[in-house]
Amino acid sequence: MSTRLFSILAALGCILGVVFLFVSFSLNPAPPTDPAQLVAYGKHYHNAILIGAWLQAISPLLIILFVLALVILAKATTRFAGLATIIGAGIFMLVDLIEVTFYLGAANAHNLNTAQMSLSFVNAVQHLYSIVAGPALIIPLGFVILESRVLPRVLGYAAIGIGALFAIIGCLFLFTPVVDGIATLAVIEAIEELWFPIAAITLIIRALMESRQVLGRERVAVSA
Repeated sequence: MSTRLFSILAALGCILGVVFLFVSFSLNPAPPTDPAQLVAYGKHYHNAILIGAWLQAISPLLIILFVLALVILAKATTRFAGLATIIGAGIFMLVDLIEVTFYLGAANAHNLNTAQMSLSFVNAVQHLYSIVAGPALIIPLGFVILESRVLPRVLGYAAIGIGALFAIIGCLFLFTPVVDGIATLAVIEAIEELWFPIAAITLIIRALMESRQVLGRERVAVSA
């Protein structure tokens, strides 16, 4: 597979993953805290919860494949920043799958207590995104970009800044129920999620431009 095709496929997968993620968030409103309302909520949104859980499991995988593609294109697989990015990708995927597991547990619970426990674990796991999962993925990726020419350096600095902000927010809300800081966390998470399609589109443009430049040089060489 050519580098151009590899770059384009990885970038398109990332864009699709981000779309999946936003769709999964829009399928269901936040579950109610009242037990009676929670039962009705589970019955009404059962299928939507399952579809949303599937999308939320698939979308990070597509994004992480894009991240790994950037590490490979940057030839950083043996450098510290590249290895740290790979470890961060594993942490991010693990945290996401744990959250999805509890969503599935709540949707398929046979009694109210199990559903409430599953949702409680969901809220607990969501702390991990800001504490470790988000920063562990995007901060070392920023250094990979800065140490290579795979993407513009501004995207590397932006990645490090977003990851650092995520980590700071994670510390600030460490002793706070995640629902109390959901608005702030949602804004930071949205910024991080938008970084990936911007990076993906940039990679596609670069791949196409480099391909045209190579083709132009070949034509000049033939004509000479």
